[in-house]
Amino acid sequence: MKLAILQKREAGGWTAVFAVIAVIALGQSLQVASGELHPTALVFLGIAVVALILGVATSGLPDPGPWAVRGVLTIGGTAICVQLYQLTTEPPGWYLQGVPIGDYLALLTVFAALTAPVVLQLPSFKRVCIVGWFAAFAGLGVWLIGGTPAPENDIYSWTHHALNALSHGENPYAVWMPNIFGEGVTFPTGENMYGRSMSADNKWVQTGYPYPPMSLMLSGTGYLFGDMRWANLACILGGAVALFGSRGRFAVLGVVLLLTTPRIFLMLQQAWTDAYCFGLLALTITLSARSSRLTPWAFGFAIASKQYMVFLVPLGLLLIPTPWDRKKVLLFIGQALLAGTLATLPWLLWNPQALLGSISAQNLPFRHTSLSFLAAIAVNGVPSYANTLPFMLLIPAYVLVLLCSARGAAGFALSTALILGVFFSFAKSAYCNQHFLVLGCAAAALATVRFDRPASPVPESVSPPSKP
Repeated sequence: MKLAILQKREAGGWTAVFAVIAVIALGQSLQVASGELHPTALVFLGIAVVALILGVATSGLPDPGPWAVRGVLTIGGTAICVQLYQLTTEPPGWYLQGVPIGDYLALLTVFAALTAPVVLQLPSFKRVCIVGWFAAFAGLGVWLIGGTPAPENDIYSWTHHALNALSHGENPYAVWMPNIFGEGVTFPTGENMYGRSMSADNKWVQTGYPYPPMSLMLSGTGYLFGDMRWANLACILGGAVALFGSRGRFAVLGVVLLLTTPRIFLMLQQAWTDAYCFGLLALTITLSARSSRLTPWAFGFAIASKQYMVFLVPLGLLLIPTPWDRKKVLLFIGQALLAGTLATLPWLLWNPQALLGSISAQNLPFRHTSLSFLAAIAVNGVPSYANTLPFMLLIPAYVLVLLCSARGAAGFALSTALILGVFFSFAKSAYCNQHFLVLGCAAAALATVRFDRPASPVPESVSPPSKP
């Protein structure tokens, strides 16, 4: 049996069918309880994981035929209508009490009104509608950031504290982070939510900035303009624009499903850094779809953006065009490694102990509110296999990718969604931000599918024998 990574197969119709199901199911899973544990949310999460497994397993098969195109468009179009409605049923973020909602509703009306001509790709004023649609989304993001200038969460507080220290010449990985939750940082079990020691007055957590330097630098671009979330908005919007131009059969549908998913503005408001991972992965996937020589560089920066992105290293093989030769493979690996090194090495040389100690996540406690099947199992106590189960489940996921995954941009995107989706679905700590990243990768797979292969091999024509 020839391994999938050695074949030239590109993802096709089956990828689109299961990717659209995964995107919709993940969006509904996050909508139920904003990314926290809930029975209904687990049902949708289970549907998404099964769809990702089936999508990878069938991604290299011949296209199923015209019915798949109609099915994907029908399911996707219906979901967009539902998602636009859901954007009006709940506040777009937390801590919005007292914030005028009129501007949000006005911008949302424009955004929703322009969605139909964008999806239908109407010829009249096509470019104006597309630009206006993206501008309306950007306007919603600007309103949300302005409406909550300082969200009450540790990621926002810690990032600004780290960048402020850096602006004064201090190493952000060597300073301690403020404890903004006071006594609320301690769980009933006696553990604190960070898995770190606290200062004697309980006001400081004994850790530096907890994410790799790539995330810190991207946050810094927003910080220069007064708020790190400008970088979050740029990565979400920039990733969507890149995928829109990926030339895939369902590029428009994938992007619209992504930007209308109900909890996307909560993702932005809370400054969750998985937005950076999505932006860099979307760039990688789009560059691959366009056969760009910059693909390995974007891939290297994406891998360096957050700790669990290292799980995607083996999937880089799907991005290397076939037929392989030693020079081609080594060049891709070398460029990706150089990109990751450029993003990390200066900070490592500054203070290796501080950097490695701060980004280590080995002491994180089990969180019973996680949107995870493991959290649902833990109602009677944390199982003994909690620390190893998500890693063990990666093994069959990698095997499935190795044996079945299609190559290229869409195959890589769907395999990425599967690997991260399996890990987060059984992790001891997984919330809206992690699952949003999986949703974004599944949307990228949908957006970059070519869908141009015949449903079955076409036999060569046979010429009649010539007369003697």
